[in-house]
Amino acid sequence: MISLLFLFWIAFNRWGIFYFFPNLDIPFHFLGGYISALGVFGIFKNRILKVKDTFIFFGFILGSVALIGIGWEIFEWVLDNLILHKPNFLQASTGDMLSDLLMDILGALVFSLLKIKSKP
Repeated sequence: MISLLFLFWIAFNRWGIFYFFPNLDIPFHFLGGYISALGVFGIFKNRILKVKDTFIFFGFILGSVALIGIGWEIFEWVLDNLILHKPNFLQASTGDMLSDLLMDILGALVFSLLKIKSKP
């Protein structure tokens, strides 16, 4: 699922869709955070389900997704500055980067809240 989202990201960048619709990356980051949380939960499911403390559950999921989001922002910076040589192409500003990270974490938070609500 994350690979499908990545393929859409590549296509949207290639065809300039993000240029015409700059706020389209907001739902992408939200979905990326949600899907990353789903992946983290899937990988560590057996260990996470043993944890009875909700705070630790949220901390692990949100922290993991935050690290993934930071990694993505570093990836974008590397593309902008070292590969494409177009500073501020993918990362328009510090505010854009922070809003991207916030949306990643909000996607993970929604996943976590839904997962906690569905726990028996």
